[in-house]
Amino acid sequence: MKRGFIVTNDSVSKPKRSTSRSAGYDFVSPVEVLIKPGDKVMIDSCVRVYCNKNEYLACHIRSSLGSRGVTLTNCTGIIDSDYFDTGNTIKMMLVNNGEAPVLIDKGDRVMQGIFCEYLLADDDDVTVERVGGIGSTGN
Repeated sequence: MKRGFIVTNDSVSKPKRSTSRSAGYDFVSPVEVLIKPGDKVMIDSCVRVYCNKNEYLACHIRSSLGSRGVTLTNCTGIIDSDYFDTGNTIKMMLVNNGEAPVLIDKGDRVMQGIFCEYLLADDDDVTVERVGGIGSTGN
């Protein structure tokens, strides 16, 4: 079984857990960004993830940002195992639902990724292979 991270920018640290019982691997921001109330931003994490065919990485906002009104625009990001084959890095798509601007400094922990397994239905017969990045599997 293989799973892990590849960093594409030397100034970004590889996602890591904060404690021995942490489920999530913390992703840091490679840039400073100010998110005004109602604004949406996309931050390239400069990280690629690899995992087994029956696994995915579930991405969640860190509670420290969630308590200030910042969430992922899609609530929970799902990074499928075949996303690695696209060569794309993971994007952190954020929205500020709060009433005050939120500053994310370079190096701040923004989201956490949790490796998960999934099951297939008995009659699943999908054979289509991914050919692109975000949004490539349809609307």
